[in-house]
Amino acid sequence: MEEPHIRSHLHYLDPHVHFEGSLPLVELPTYSRQAEIPLDQETNFGLGRTISAPSAAALQGRPQNFPDFIALYVKCSSLLRHQENMLAAITNFINSNLSQGITEAHVYFSLQTHLLLGADLGQLADNLRLAQHLASARGLHLAWIFDLVRGVSAFEKETVDFALNSSRQNINALALGLAGDESRGYAEHYGEIFKQAKKAGLQSI
Repeated sequence: MEEPHIRSHLHYLDPHVHFEGSLPLVELPTYSRQAEIPLDQETNFGLGRTISAPSAAALQGRPQNFPDFIALYVKCSSLLRHQENMLAAITNFINSNLSQGITEAHVYFSLQTHLLLGADLGQLADNLRLAQHLASARGLHLAWIFDLVRGVSAFEKETVDFALNSSRQNINALALGLAGDESRGYAEHYGEIFKQAKKAGLQSI
């Protein structure tokens, strides 16, 4: 059993947590009402593409398959377009980490997904800085991992440029990641991008 005096000196790190996936499922109906985005309707994913609505099981934390998981993830992301929801999500995220004794979190944030959903890049940057500031004030350090979506070229450049220049914007970028359905885009396609990331001092995940 861990001794209390040892625990008090430990540094607790969560190396893999998704901001969008941290939304409490019980709060989704409230977020849905505030954003006026129905949970049971498909989501416009940019460029004329739509993502199916998540199943009822997914909304209870039991997605039926990978597409159903993606539908839930995209729906959660879309709800964060509403600024009040985003602020609530930031507060919940910080509280959740601190309640577990975590002092540093490496946080996946799917910037490209938010841009595909029509979010404003400047507003996203402001919210990332706000999250860092509020977390730091309470003893939690946040470092961001910005995912690229396999097989989706729209807003890929904007995401890469944002990550590469994040330090100039006072954003704590840790790494560039690669997410999504592995059948939609081979990792080789992203080789040059990750070389740029490495050169800029970012990790590749």
